[in-house]
Amino acid sequence: MATKPVMLPSAVGPAFWKELQSRLAERIRECNTIAAEQLWTVSTIAGPVERIVVASASNTNDRVEVSFNMSDGVIVCTPGPGVAAPPLRFQWRSESLSLDEAPCTLDAAVAVILDELVSTDQGMDA
Repeated sequence: MATKPVMLPSAVGPAFWKELQSRLAERIRECNTIAAEQLWTVSTIAGPVERIVVASASNTNDRVEVSFNMSDGVIVCTPGPGVAAPPLRFQWRSESLSLDEAPCTLDAAVAVILDELVSTDQGMDA
């Protein structure tokens, strides 16, 4: 059974979105620093619904676009054509985040977005 989206208080939505952007950018910086090269880029696309794009520095088809609709509290993560993963939909409800009805922390959401959608180097030696 589908749940109804919950309206976010106007002050919470922008703060939540800013924090998500910050944590995504921080994880990308960490990854690039550990690799000692720029593997991933982060950019923002303005519009009616602002989006964050995390993309491979070497192949822009390896990317994920993350958007947050503040009016219904939904984060949608859409993989680019080079990423073999389904879109993800997170829901913000009563000051908590969920993915597929399961509670999810903001850090866990960032990990899912980056590890499952953006990580396309499967099978490489660690």
